[in-house]
Amino acid sequence: MDMQERPNVNIIITDACILIDLIELNLIDQFLQTMQNVYTTNQVVREITDPVQKQKLATIIASGQILTDDTADFSTLLTLQAEYTSLSIPDCSVLELAIRKQGIVFTSDGRLRKACANKGLDFYGVLWIIENLFISNIVNKEIALSKLKLLSIINSRAPLREINKVKIKIEQHDN
Repeated sequence: MDMQERPNVNIIITDACILIDLIELNLIDQFLQTMQNVYTTNQVVREITDPVQKQKLATIIASGQILTDDTADFSTLLTLQAEYTSLSIPDCSVLELAIRKQGIVFTSDGRLRKACANKGLDFYGVLWIIENLFISNIVNKEIALSKLKLLSIINSRAPLREINKVKIKIEQHDN
């Protein structure tokens, strides 16, 4: 989906990889400026072990900008994990929350994206977020391009081909 085709976003559920990337890219505040009703789970929060990232996330959660929801029954998580054996319990907690709240999942994890597609859930990744921040004039072209470059450095799993596609779209965009 193109950035200009912004989904009707009522509830956002994030996994750890999105939170880590946004914190490391120093874009978490801008992301939260454009999104409301952002949720994660305590299982996801526990996946973040870097002290700086952990502190930043704790501050954001304490401010109410990201809400945590852990009302899922553990047996439901185990059922999802049995169905999607490649997913971790934190990933299953994101999937369960998205199903229960009919939310949109923000993840860069390919396995979680496949599970979301299988369940009929919409999902987006960090590249969509960076492009959206640019299209929405939250960040300028120079910042968006620098964040794409930084993403390829800080995240060894970042899809270079897709990063280049977004880079070209941003470079060709008339502000």
